Amino acid sequence: MADRSTLVLHIKAAQKGDGEAFARLVEPFEARLYQLALGITGNHEDAEDAWQNALLRAWKSIGRVKDSEAFRSWISRIVVNECRRVLRSRISRGISGGRSRAVSIPDGEHQVALGLDGSVDGEAMGATQDVTHEVVDQMAVLSHLQALPQEQRETLLLRFWLDMPLQDVARVTGVPLSTAKSRLYRGLEALEPLLKREGFGHGGSSR
Repeated sequence: MADRSTLVLHIKAAQKGDGEAFARLVEPFEARLYQLALGITGNHEDAEDAWQNALLRAWKSIGRVKDSEAFRSWISRIVVNECRRVLRSRISRGISGGRSRAVSIPDGEHQVALGLDGSVDGEAMGATQDVTHEVVDQMAVLSHLQALPQEQRETLLLRFWLDMPLQDVARVTGVPLSTAKSRLYRGLEALEPLLKREGFGHGGSSR
Protein backbone atom coordinates (compact mmCIF):
# COMPACT_ATOMS: atom_id res chain seq x y z
CA MET A 1 0.00 0.00 0.00
CA ALA A 2 1.35 3.42 -0.97
CA ASP A 3 2.20 5.82 1.86
CA ARG A 4 0.32 9.07 2.32
CA SER A 5 2.92 11.30 0.65
CA THR A 6 2.92 9.09 -2.45
CA LEU A 7 -0.88 9.12 -2.56
CA VAL A 8 -0.88 12.91 -2.35
CA LEU A 9 1.56 13.17 -5.25
CA HIS A 10 -0.45 10.74 -7.39
CA ILE A 11 -3.73 12.49 -6.59
CA LYS A 12 -2.36 15.93 -7.48
CA ALA A 13 -0.86 14.62 -10.72
CA ALA A 14 -4.06 12.79 -11.66
CA GLN A 15 -6.07 15.94 -10.99
CA LYS A 16 -3.88 17.67 -13.58
CA GLY A 17 -4.79 15.02 -16.16
CA ASP A 18 -1.93 12.55 -15.67
CA GLY A 19 -3.44 9.18 -16.58
CA GLU A 20 -0.36 7.22 -15.52
CA ALA A 21 -0.51 8.82 -12.07
CA PHE A 22 -4.16 7.81 -11.81
CA ALA A 23 -3.27 4.22 -12.72
CA ARG A 24 -0.54 4.18 -10.05
CA LEU A 25 -3.00 5.68 -7.58
CA VAL A 26 -5.56 2.94 -8.14
CA GLU A 27 -3.14 0.02 -8.45
CA PRO A 28 -2.65 -0.71 -4.71
CA PHE A 29 -6.43 -0.98 -4.25
CA GLU A 30 -7.35 -2.71 -7.50
CA ALA A 31 -7.36 -6.38 -6.45
CA ARG A 32 -9.45 -5.79 -3.32
CA LEU A 33 -11.87 -3.45 -5.05
CA TYR A 34 -12.43 -5.88 -7.90
CA GLN A 35 -13.11 -8.61 -5.35
CA LEU A 36 -15.54 -6.22 -3.65
CA ALA A 37 -17.37 -5.87 -6.97
CA LEU A 38 -17.30 -9.63 -7.49
CA GLY A 39 -18.62 -10.28 -4.00
CA ILE A 40 -21.51 -7.85 -4.48
CA THR A 41 -22.50 -8.84 -8.02
CA GLY A 42 -21.74 -12.57 -7.80
CA ASN A 43 -20.19 -13.04 -11.24
CA HIS A 44 -17.23 -11.84 -13.28
CA GLU A 45 -19.17 -10.26 -16.13
CA ASP A 46 -21.09 -7.88 -13.88
CA ALA A 47 -18.08 -7.28 -11.64
CA GLU A 48 -15.97 -6.30 -14.65
CA ASP A 49 -18.73 -4.02 -15.91
CA ALA A 50 -19.03 -2.33 -12.51
CA TRP A 51 -15.26 -2.05 -12.06
CA GLN A 52 -14.62 -0.49 -15.47
CA ASN A 53 -17.46 1.99 -15.00
CA ALA A 54 -16.17 2.82 -11.53
CA LEU A 55 -12.69 3.52 -12.89
CA LEU A 56 -14.10 5.83 -15.55
CA ARG A 57 -16.27 7.66 -13.02
CA ALA A 58 -13.36 7.97 -10.59
CA TRP A 59 -11.11 9.38 -13.32
CA LYS A 60 -13.72 11.96 -14.32
CA SER A 61 -14.32 13.05 -10.73
CA ILE A 62 -10.80 12.78 -9.27
CA GLY A 63 -10.82 16.55 -8.82
CA ARG A 64 -13.27 16.13 -5.95
CA VAL A 65 -10.73 14.28 -3.78
CA LYS A 66 -9.42 16.69 -1.15
CA ASP A 67 -8.04 14.29 1.45
CA SER A 68 -5.65 11.49 0.51
CA GLU A 69 -6.69 9.48 3.58
CA ALA A 70 -10.26 9.44 2.28
CA PHE A 71 -9.31 8.15 -1.18
CA ARG A 72 -9.97 4.48 -0.45
CA SER A 73 -13.42 5.21 0.99
CA TRP A 74 -14.17 7.55 -1.91
CA ILE A 75 -13.33 5.04 -4.65
CA SER A 76 -14.96 2.20 -2.69
CA ARG A 77 -18.21 4.15 -2.67
CA ILE A 78 -17.98 4.59 -6.43
CA VAL A 79 -17.47 0.82 -6.85
CA VAL A 80 -20.43 0.04 -4.58
CA ASN A 81 -22.67 2.47 -6.46
CA GLU A 82 -21.66 1.00 -9.82
CA CYS A 83 -22.38 -2.50 -8.52
CA ARG A 84 -25.82 -1.32 -7.45
CA ARG A 85 -26.40 0.13 -10.91
CA VAL A 86 -25.39 -3.15 -12.56
CA LEU A 87 -27.67 -5.15 -10.26
CA ARG A 88 -30.60 -2.82 -10.90
CA SER A 89 -30.04 -3.18 -14.62
CA ARG A 90 -29.90 -6.96 -14.28
CA ILE A 91 -33.19 -7.00 -12.39
CA SER A 92 -34.88 -4.68 -14.88
CA ARG A 93 -33.85 -7.02 -17.70
CA GLY A 94 -35.14 -10.03 -15.79
CA ILE A 95 -31.70 -11.63 -15.62
CA SER A 96 -30.80 -13.75 -12.60
CA GLY A 97 -27.26 -13.63 -11.26
CA GLY A 98 -24.98 -16.26 -12.74
CA ARG A 99 -21.65 -17.39 -11.35
CA SER A 100 -18.40 -17.74 -13.18
CA ARG A 101 -16.71 -21.12 -13.04
CA ALA A 102 -13.46 -19.83 -11.62
CA VAL A 103 -12.12 -16.80 -9.84
CA SER A 104 -8.46 -15.76 -9.91
CA ILE A 105 -7.16 -13.96 -6.87
CA PRO A 106 -3.58 -13.15 -5.89
CA ASP A 107 -1.85 -15.37 -3.34
CA GLY A 108 1.65 -14.01 -2.98
CA GLU A 109 3.42 -14.83 -6.24
CA HIS A 110 0.68 -17.18 -7.45
CA GLN A 111 -2.63 -16.62 -9.18
CA VAL A 112 -5.05 -18.94 -7.44
CA ALA A 113 -8.00 -20.19 -9.47
CA LEU A 114 -10.98 -21.18 -7.37
CA GLY A 115 -14.62 -21.82 -8.03
CA LEU A 116 -17.08 -19.49 -6.33
CA ASP A 117 -18.21 -22.53 -4.37
CA GLY A 118 -14.74 -22.53 -2.79
CA SER A 119 -13.47 -25.51 -4.79
CA VAL A 120 -9.96 -25.49 -6.25
CA ASP A 121 -9.68 -25.52 -10.03
CA GLY A 122 -6.72 -27.89 -10.25
CA GLU A 123 -6.46 -27.79 -14.04
CA ALA A 124 -6.33 -23.99 -14.06
CA MET A 125 -3.87 -23.97 -11.17
CA GLY A 126 -1.46 -26.58 -12.46
CA ALA A 127 -0.11 -27.00 -8.92
CA THR A 128 -2.82 -27.07 -6.27
CA GLN A 129 -0.33 -27.55 -3.46
CA ASP A 130 0.47 -23.82 -3.72
CA VAL A 131 -3.06 -22.88 -2.64
CA THR A 132 -3.08 -21.62 0.93
CA HIS A 133 -5.86 -22.46 3.36
CA GLU A 134 -6.41 -18.74 3.90
CA VAL A 135 -7.23 -18.12 0.24
CA VAL A 136 -9.59 -21.10 0.08
CA ASP A 137 -11.30 -19.83 3.22
CA GLN A 138 -11.71 -16.39 1.66
CA MET A 139 -13.37 -17.81 -1.41
CA ALA A 140 -15.68 -20.00 0.67
CA VAL A 141 -16.82 -16.89 2.51
CA LEU A 142 -17.34 -15.01 -0.78
CA SER A 143 -19.45 -17.90 -2.02
CA HIS A 144 -21.70 -17.94 1.04
CA LEU A 145 -22.12 -14.17 0.92
CA GLN A 146 -24.21 -14.65 -2.22
CA ALA A 147 -26.97 -16.11 -0.04
CA LEU A 148 -27.31 -12.81 1.84
CA PRO A 149 -29.24 -9.67 0.86
CA GLN A 150 -27.24 -7.16 -1.15
CA GLU A 151 -26.95 -4.57 1.62
CA GLN A 152 -25.56 -7.17 4.03
CA ARG A 153 -23.04 -8.37 1.42
CA GLU A 154 -21.85 -4.80 0.92
CA THR A 155 -21.45 -4.23 4.65
CA LEU A 156 -19.58 -7.46 5.36
CA LEU A 157 -17.27 -7.09 2.37
CA LEU A 158 -16.36 -3.52 3.25
CA ARG A 159 -15.91 -4.26 6.94
CA PHE A 160 -13.90 -7.48 6.69
CA TRP A 161 -12.58 -7.78 3.12
CA LEU A 162 -11.42 -4.14 2.94
CA ASP A 163 -10.93 -3.93 6.72
CA MET A 164 -12.84 -0.65 6.99
CA PRO A 165 -13.92 0.84 10.30
CA LEU A 166 -17.69 0.67 10.57
CA GLN A 167 -17.96 4.47 10.44
CA ASP A 168 -16.37 4.38 6.97
CA VAL A 169 -18.62 1.49 5.94
CA ALA A 170 -21.63 3.63 6.84
CA ARG A 171 -20.30 6.54 4.75
CA VAL A 172 -19.50 4.33 1.76
CA THR A 173 -22.93 2.69 1.77
CA GLY A 174 -24.72 5.97 2.48
CA VAL A 175 -26.53 4.91 5.66
CA PRO A 176 -26.45 5.96 9.33
CA LEU A 177 -23.95 4.18 11.56
CA SER A 178 -26.79 2.44 13.41
CA THR A 179 -28.04 0.96 10.13
CA ALA A 180 -24.55 -0.24 9.20
CA LYS A 181 -24.23 -1.91 12.61
CA SER A 182 -27.60 -3.61 12.16
CA ARG A 183 -26.66 -4.89 8.70
CA LEU A 184 -23.34 -6.17 10.01
CA TYR A 185 -24.98 -8.01 12.89
CA ARG A 186 -27.70 -9.54 10.73
CA GLY A 187 -25.22 -10.52 8.04
CA LEU A 188 -22.90 -12.23 10.52
CA GLU A 189 -25.86 -13.93 12.17
CA ALA A 190 -27.00 -15.33 8.81
CA LEU A 191 -23.49 -16.22 7.65
CA GLU A 192 -22.37 -18.04 10.78
CA PRO A 193 -24.42 -21.24 10.37
CA LEU A 194 -23.43 -21.48 6.70
CA LEU A 195 -19.74 -21.31 7.57
CA LYS A 196 -20.01 -23.59 10.58
CA ARG A 197 -21.21 -26.38 8.29
CA GLU A 198 -17.75 -26.26 6.70
CA GLY A 199 -15.83 -25.82 9.92
CA PHE A 200 -15.39 -22.04 9.74
CA GLY A 201 -16.14 -19.45 12.37
CA HIS A 202 -16.21 -15.70 11.97
CA GLY A 203 -14.00 -13.09 13.52
CA GLY A 204 -13.60 -9.37 13.58
CA SER A 205 -15.28 -6.64 15.56
CA SER A 206 -18.05 -4.21 14.82
CA ARG A 207 -16.06 -1.13 15.77
